[in-house]
Amino acid sequence: MFNRTHPNGSENVRNPDPTRPDPVPTRPLIREDAKPPVADAPAPATPPGFDEFWSQYPIKRDKKKALVAYKKALKDADAQQIRDGAKRYREDPNRDEAFTKHPTTWLNAGGWEDEPLPARSRTGSEQRLAVGFDLTQRAMARSTESNVFPFKELGR
Repeated sequence: MFNRTHPNGSENVRNPDPTRPDPVPTRPLIREDAKPPVADAPAPATPPGFDEFWSQYPIKRDKKKALVAYKKALKDADAQQIRDGAKRYREDPNRDEAFTKHPTTWLNAGGWEDEPLPARSRTGSEQRLAVGFDLTQRAMARSTESNVFPFKELGR
């Protein structure tokens, strides 16, 4: 019932609405005169010093974004300054692992120019541990002098 011949000569083209014209044939996906595809270009080489920076930075997150930020940072500083800053940041005793900046953030902010982080103050739990440790040390010192059980004076 719907079988008709298509204008391009193929048969059995189904057209559900005989009142509408047949669909126009689509163009071929590949042109015969098209140029052959070009081989993928090699990935751009990493800028000098990036691999060393990446190995020295304390955390490894978003390497591609860090590479873009590193290229941008090279406009403001040389590779050695950036690597030295990353090493200082990694070795900073006041840097908290939980709050370490991602490499992209550090590079975009010019972190190689930053001063060392300020000394951290003890948290409440760290202070309580230190006080408890101090009390234990004092009790142990007294017990060796008087041969008394060390925690008796603490009410235990």
